[in-house]
Amino acid sequence: MLIKEYRLVLPCAVDEYFRAQLYMVARAAQQETGRRKGDGLVIEENRPFAADDACNTYNMPPGQYTKKIFYLRTKVPAFVRYIMPESALVMVERSWNAYPHCLTVYSNEWLGDKFTLVVETMHAADAGTQSNALRLRGEELRKRQVEYIDIACGAPRMEPHEDPTHWRSVHTGRGPLVPGRWQRDSRPIMCAYKLCKLEFRKWGLQTMVEEWGQKYGLRNTFVRYHRKLVCWMDEWIHMTIDDIRRMEDETAALTRQKYEHSLKFGGTHDGIDSDLEDGGSGSWHRDASLSPRANTSVDKANAADMPAERPLE
Repeated sequence: MLIKEYRLVLPCAVDEYFRAQLYMVARAAQQETGRRKGDGLVIEENRPFAADDACNTYNMPPGQYTKKIFYLRTKVPAFVRYIMPESALVMVERSWNAYPHCLTVYSNEWLGDKFTLVVETMHAADAGTQSNALRLRGEELRKRQVEYIDIACGAPRMEPHEDPTHWRSVHTGRGPLVPGRWQRDSRPIMCAYKLCKLEFRKWGLQTMVEEWGQKYGLRNTFVRYHRKLVCWMDEWIHMTIDDIRRMEDETAALTRQKYEHSLKFGGTHDGIDSDLEDGGSGSWHRDASLSPRANTSVDKANAADMPAERPLE
């Protein structure tokens, strides 16, 4: 098992991040599901859970439980597609969000107990300075590798309009993030401590798959989506949790529709537009002025410095 703790430092408060992360996940799911045939996710459950709920198999405090099905054929490298049947490229995600403590467990029916992926997160109002935020002990603590992540620099490469080094929030005045300096100057500031335990028990492939999964499946994914979260700040900063829950309901219906459409007609979702794609305000927005297209989070003064548009990785 390869155990890594990623420390993602972000220019927002802990209470803000609760809404920001939910918004980012919903918006990204709407955008990405159905782009290719049978690609994306389907949300099966999204509901509150109590301490004694049957779903609470890990004894988490009360919070929000979600269950999602990810279809990953186009998201994995060729060598994985070569060695595994298509049914193996379906991942089940079960998540218990008892914010600021969250737990997410992934499973794959084909791999069974040969595959383990657990992501446990603690959110705190610091710059990643806690030595053991998730209270590891014994062998897990000894095996843990810590990596600090600065979303303003390093891999993966920046995408147009999702570059925090050229971003400025109109509503909060935050940004841009200057690599190597912003964490000293930025207030508020917080850290998402993400403990990732990945095990792939298949002879001859374990090390390669675990290292690839930690770097590309986890670390780079965290960086990419937290850049989105920051650069979309003006879209979520004034939303309430009720706004977010309405958006999640829309996302559950739309992603299922897009996934089913892609199975029938290939990787396109023409005619199944969400408010996020057509620029409308959306039923989940309290004010039309807060629609994603109405307020860009890229500082207009810096627009000339934005990198030229380039293909996605």
